[in-house]
Amino acid sequence: MSGFYDDMASLAVELLGEFGGPATLNKPAVTIFDKKTGEQTVVSPATSLFVTTVVGPIEVTDDQGRQLFKTIATLLVEAAEGDTITQGVMTYRVGKVTTVAPIGTPIVYLAEVL
Repeated sequence: MSGFYDDMASLAVELLGEFGGPATLNKPAVTIFDKKTGEQTVVSPATSLFVTTVVGPIEVTDDQGRQLFKTIATLLVEAAEGDTITQGVMTYRVGKVTTVAPIGTPIVYLAEVL
């Protein structure tokens, strides 16, 4: 990464440390179904990661040009659709995830949460 983007990544860490709160990112187990045996095999077990995140509204423009507010969780680790984020007493389901990576190296992840 160039110096500018190193600075941006450091700033993202600093801002999440200052304004974010502790949370748990829960990734469900990944299984595959074997049609021959009729059994499911766990490929990747369920995992929980302790993260720092900021959850709040952000204004976006939809495909039809309308201004909407969506709830976004800002993370330093990649979430996937279907993961859950638990912060305090709130649990959010992760929808679409956008990676902010100006030169191909991720700086932050913006997860739409429901």
